[in-house]
Amino acid sequence: MKILIATHYFLPHKGGIEFVAYNQAKELVKQGHDVTIVSSKVGDEPEEEIMDGIKIRRVKAWNFFERKWGIPYPVFSLKLIKVLNKEIKEVDIVHVHDFFYLPSFVGALVSKIRKKPFVMMQHVETIKHSKWIVNFIQWLVHKTYGRFIINSAKKIIVCNEQVKDWLGEQEKTIFIENSVDINLFKPATNQNKNKLRKKYNLPTNKPIIIFVGRLVEVKGFDKLFEARDKDYTIIFVGDGETPEHMQNDKNAIFMGTLPQKELKEIYQLSDVFILPSKSEGFPLTVLEAMASGLPIIVSNLPIYKRHLDVNNIHIINPTPTNIKYSIKKLLGDKTKIAKMKKYSREEAINKFSWKKNAKKLLNVYGKVLKQNEIKSKK
Repeated sequence: MKILIATHYFLPHKGGIEFVAYNQAKELVKQGHDVTIVSSKVGDEPEEEIMDGIKIRRVKAWNFFERKWGIPYPVFSLKLIKVLNKEIKEVDIVHVHDFFYLPSFVGALVSKIRKKPFVMMQHVETIKHSKWIVNFIQWLVHKTYGRFIINSAKKIIVCNEQVKDWLGEQEKTIFIENSVDINLFKPATNQNKNKLRKKYNLPTNKPIIIFVGRLVEVKGFDKLFEARDKDYTIIFVGDGETPEHMQNDKNAIFMGTLPQKELKEIYQLSDVFILPSKSEGFPLTVLEAMASGLPIIVSNLPIYKRHLDVNNIHIINPTPTNIKYSIKKLLGDKTKIAKMKKYSREEAINKFSWKKNAKKLLNVYGKVLKQNEIKSKK
């Protein structure tokens, strides 16, 4: 099968959609399929390359919104139309990620013109933002070209039921869990944990709390910073500018973005994972932390209650006071920590591998191709 996947960003740019697209594509290639990714070129990455058997084409894009306000919305050159038209002509099926972005709109439009079957994966619902203009743009996109993309998709894939309910397209929406590389992300022994802390010049005499995510308001990193304490060290891993008042704090360390091989080691040397987000789909970072055998603390969002055992995770209202209280309470209960660590690893292995994810994805593609074949014979 020849598959075209379109995303707003792709590796080396870091983000949840980028990693989903990469891991799905890599697993599809492993299973014998031809996969092409079309995405944005916002740095010095090559316009064309082969990565793990995946053909990648990047189109130059203006990345002002992310640099200025942390809003991941690249504005593409008109070359996007030409590239997608050429690639879609050669494939069996088109798969785009999230209707908010321009590659999804152009992909839907070209697929319709060329009569190619088209599916979309919607990762999140509208995110409430402190800037009214951002909320207005999200609403406008949803009501205009977003609606066109939704209507054009033969199937819509979601990774949590909350997004499915929000879309209101029950008949053609299919749920597929997010996944994680359980061979890359795995627990370390206590001996290796201490070696890793020395490798990264991190404290060996007190607990380490890890946050992984973009340094933007919706992820709650600012609330977590306010909850810092002399009794533990907080490590922040993720893209974004560290505010000046957060720099050089002895209880908080900002590492920026990290390659996967380094990121897995930071998970391994940590004691607790926390993500105090205002809104989420089902973030990959939670699954990475679980595969690494970490107890997790997350915000009181419906997605976690639907898919995880609330008795084996900590769910909180993410105020600085609650965050600090929850961290200290958990660190003081070694029996609870051991139980949560065991649950995290076992749940990741049993439910969230990329091999299972790709098999479900291929099943969706097969249904769409069969529908398209039946329709073309009429």
